[in-house]
Amino acid sequence: MPKNAPPKSKKNPKIESLDWLDDSAETRNAFRSVVDGHAIIVVTDTSGAITHVNDRFCEVSKYSRKEVVGKTHRIVNSEYHEEAFFKDLWSTITNGKIWHGEIRNRAKDGSFFWVDTTIFPEMNHKGEPVRYFAILTEITRLKSVEEELRKMADSLEEKVTKRTIELTKTRDEVRRLNIDLENRVAARTAEALAKSEQFRLVFEHAPMGISWVEFGDPDIYHLNERFCEIIGLTRKEAEDFDNIIRVTHPEDRDKQIRLMEELYKGSMDSLSVEKRYIHRNGRVVWAHLTIAVLRDANSKVTQQFAILNDITKRREAEIKLRESEQRFRGYVESASEILFTISLKGVLQYVSPAWSEKLGHEAKEVIGQSYTDFLHPDDREMCEGFFSSVIKEGRSRKSIEYRMRHKDGSYRWHASSGGVVLDEEGLFSYYVGVGRDISLRKKSEDALKKALQKREELERIIDRSPSIVILWRADDGWPVEYVSDNIVNIGYTAEEILSGEVSFADLTHPDDLLRISEEVEFFSEKSVDEYNQEYRMVSKAGDVRWVEDCTIVRRDEKGVVTHHQGIITDVTEKHLAEQREKERKEADLKMARDIQLHLLPSVCPEREELEVDSLYIPSSLLGGDYYDIFKVGKKQWGIVMADVSGKGAAAALIMAACRTALRIRAEGESSPLKVMREVNRIIEADMPENMFITMTYGIIDLSNNLLRCCIAGHEPLVLCRSGSETKVELFSSSGLAIGLDSGELFNEMLKEEEIKLGQGDLLALYTDGVTEALDANGEEFGRDRFVTVLTENRKDTVSVITEKVENAIHRHVGNRNGSDDRTLLLIRTV
Repeated sequence: MPKNAPPKSKKNPKIESLDWLDDSAETRNAFRSVVDGHAIIVVTDTSGAITHVNDRFCEVSKYSRKEVVGKTHRIVNSEYHEEAFFKDLWSTITNGKIWHGEIRNRAKDGSFFWVDTTIFPEMNHKGEPVRYFAILTEITRLKSVEEELRKMADSLEEKVTKRTIELTKTRDEVRRLNIDLENRVAARTAEALAKSEQFRLVFEHAPMGISWVEFGDPDIYHLNERFCEIIGLTRKEAEDFDNIIRVTHPEDRDKQIRLMEELYKGSMDSLSVEKRYIHRNGRVVWAHLTIAVLRDANSKVTQQFAILNDITKRREAEIKLRESEQRFRGYVESASEILFTISLKGVLQYVSPAWSEKLGHEAKEVIGQSYTDFLHPDDREMCEGFFSSVIKEGRSRKSIEYRMRHKDGSYRWHASSGGVVLDEEGLFSYYVGVGRDISLRKKSEDALKKALQKREELERIIDRSPSIVILWRADDGWPVEYVSDNIVNIGYTAEEILSGEVSFADLTHPDDLLRISEEVEFFSEKSVDEYNQEYRMVSKAGDVRWVEDCTIVRRDEKGVVTHHQGIITDVTEKHLAEQREKERKEADLKMARDIQLHLLPSVCPEREELEVDSLYIPSSLLGGDYYDIFKVGKKQWGIVMADVSGKGAAAALIMAACRTALRIRAEGESSPLKVMREVNRIIEADMPENMFITMTYGIIDLSNNLLRCCIAGHEPLVLCRSGSETKVELFSSSGLAIGLDSGELFNEMLKEEEIKLGQGDLLALYTDGVTEALDANGEEFGRDRFVTVLTENRKDTVSVITEKVENAIHRHVGNRNGSDDRTLLLIRTV
């Protein structure tokens, strides 16, 4: 209460009933300033479409504003009222008259709620309605009481009737019945009065805090329990404005005092503010406070009304949302896909760092330009059509493929999808898209296209081959309606199949039947109308044949699957050949893996010089990771950790070439910088497109414990200093990956670090397969966990530390197979 408010009485406050709500016109006028927060307001156009609802409508109906705007009241129609009821309503308001009545509606969760409704038509100068305003008061509880009273009355009337009939028997019995009836009426009347008392209790038990003060001599305070609960004061304490200011958060006190002073000066008649209270239990409570005042003819405040809503959960949710946005921004900044936003006019408003990585342009060169400026001329019309359709539909139902111009002038194939972000009014704000480089996939598709052309030639041959054609119904057991005569190839006649004596399911190998059934059901549900399956069939003689089944699905006019038509070709010989080829390739790969393992270091420093241990786990038989340790001088040892992009045989071959070049150039050379430059010069010329090598190469001089090293695009080198439980140093990349540049830029960016090693220091070189190992939720193992394992076990031997790192990764990923090679090299100075 401001200091200039009317003086408070020292007497006990008087608690009165709420009858003032009906009797005092001034009181109703005062509440008009806050009615929007407590009455349901709905505005519709002349067709009945909702154009506005207030928060109270959303609270009662459980629908959001977005869900109802544009809809009619049918969205909450409970189907309780007859059609004539609504015809009368529309007849009244369309003739410019005010309609008043009670309506039962259905909320979004299926519950019913009653509203006392008044609809006002707004008329134009021609006397025609232009829109309708509805003010509704929820009376669900009142209707429940009325229903209970009606049932009580019905019950009472039934009993009175029954008693009246019995009155004819004897006068004494009539007298007793009258007495009993009077007692029952009195009891029911008392019960009804008790029910009506519940309406008064609404004030005390409302979900929001309510405070009403009548200034006079004495001041009369009406405070409900919820008001006191929110601010953490007793009713008596809450009657003193100084106490309310005392529990107000220090950062909000001056603002509330200033607003209250303005309110009582007459500058405004109401205020609304979000503020904090320090509850008596120590927690901070966020609340939305609305205050309105009533003045007399001299502008003196005579009554004050306050509504207080606890919004702590909402504020906490907003904080969590900001934290989520920060995490999302971190993902956007580090994602390999390109994220971008485009205005309605096609201007790029934002591009993620991946744009620069994938396409070479700096962000400032892109933002503000039209997205079509970076498209291949032949793809612009298609992309503009795609962009227009997404704006119209709100999102892309499938991705689009196009070519983007790299800064070097070349074009890269990209695939993109996205959607429209709307503002609060439901209007276009911007388009957000995700693009990914699919150049490698397009090359694969070109090769696949050629293969498909060959396949078409084979299919023409198959059309003239003795392939079995079969048509069966989509019913249990797959009954056959047609089969070609060459079914005799598996020992059956067409008559045996068509008679139902042998079903199509009977021809299928028992071990394959469940899988085939599940695949057929899956393709049918996904509306895939043509697909291939490979399974085993059993001939009448019991021979097992591998077949390839090209199935075409037939549907009726309603889209329901009726038949499956299959062209079945015996591929037993092909299957056996493929199996033999698979076994041969696996043998070749195993031999290649054995050779690759022989390329890993076989000679290590004596334990009195350095303590060394390693971990090497390729994601497949052949890996693209490479680590090495070899002697380059009398007291000098070269250490290497490298990661070739990609996997399999190609990555393994590049790794072998890199190892050879490095070992040749490293011999007798004490400068890692010179060695790395020479290796890049040799490797870059023959490096396949879209492949590169990240590498860390260093030389440890045991005569002075000095490490000189270069990091070319590789993971940071980790150094755990001895004698400290927490001191960890990270040395990040200073150069490009090997193979990305022919020499000038690579040589310019690559730097050589000199690191003085102390006795017992632990050095860790690793590939991203260690830190990027994913668990079932897609969360990475991460560098923080990796460093934690190193520091917590730094006093153990390096072999024990290696084992604990491996165990920690395994616990994180569980049974998931690694999608990348995992390599670790630990070195400790002795």
